[in-house]
Amino acid sequence: MSRYHLMPMVLALLVAACTDPEVSKGDADGGGGSGEGGEGANSQGGQGGVGGPGGDGGGGAGGGAGGSGAWEAPIGIPDPEFGIEEEVDTTCAGCAQVTATSEQELEGIAAGTVVELGADFCSGGGTLTISGNGTATQPIFVRGASADDPARICRPTEVSGSYLILENIDFDWLSGSEGGLRLSGDHLALRHSAAHDYQPGHNSTVVFTSSADHVVIHDNHIHDNGDFGASGEIDVHGIGAGNSWDIWIVDNHIHHNRGDGMQFGHRAGNTLGRIYVGRNDSHDNGENSVDIKEASDVIVSENILHDDAAGNVVFHDCPLNAALIFNDVSGSSFGVSLPSLESACDGELPVELFVLGNTFDDASEAIQG
Repeated sequence: MSRYHLMPMVLALLVAACTDPEVSKGDADGGGGSGEGGEGANSQGGQGGVGGPGGDGGGGAGGGAGGSGAWEAPIGIPDPEFGIEEEVDTTCAGCAQVTATSEQELEGIAAGTVVELGADFCSGGGTLTISGNGTATQPIFVRGASADDPARICRPTEVSGSYLILENIDFDWLSGSEGGLRLSGDHLALRHSAAHDYQPGHNSTVVFTSSADHVVIHDNHIHDNGDFGASGEIDVHGIGAGNSWDIWIVDNHIHHNRGDGMQFGHRAGNTLGRIYVGRNDSHDNGENSVDIKEASDVIVSENILHDDAAGNVVFHDCPLNAALIFNDVSGSSFGVSLPSLESACDGELPVELFVLGNTFDDASEAIQG
């Protein structure tokens, strides 16, 4: 996979966004009125476009197109192939709907199956495994009844397969140190869910994609992970990835994670890329909202990034082709830092780092070299 194929498209979009009133940030923000954010995830909430802070406990990232109607990608970010607009359909040939009350029913799920979680998966200990291979026309759903009535999982969870959507699930790890959600495979989605109170006592990541491609993390509430009272550096990041390509993190509310809200490429040698971080509301994290290390082709667009403990955005180590565009950034020691290191790039220079069209406020330094 080429590290550089994405940039011509990004540059064209940037030029259009900066010069064409039809593609300007003002228009892209949408005209929806400011509505109260929903509790937890934010599928209904917030101001259109980049969104407002939302209601109590709710995310404010909004959903594009003025907060309602058809989903629209943030500026510079392509539409995902799968994971945003698919809806439950049990009328397709070979499709079925079942209710799962035991973990055995969550392994090897057949294509086209809608699995409604009929019990809390909090007892029994050990890792909960969810697996199945759907198709583009027969995806698999594993879900709670609704975003307002989610199923509850309190155990570490590993998901693998193809064309599989998790939705309406409350990943609640308050009761113990074990937790975390791992996603492996292709065409996977996590949406309309929450993940919180994971305190492993060591460095970790709450939602992590591994050996994956075409993954969508959309409209989730990821919060209060890690122990802010612990001494020393114990990083618990909200979202991360390893050896993964084509990852969308869009319209989420991410806050109070002990490490970064989102971190990609720690000592990864640029073995991951085409990562799209768009229209999230991320704040009050223990380090940064967004930390891009050794990852390629990354677009960070139309997010609200604010009030993080150690700066809002870092392009760190060896990001190759990264763009920070049309974000609202505020309330930290710096807006974005660009301390990229040639020594981390194994002979390649950090290239094509864009910082365009952003609003910086209430920071000691907006752009730090």
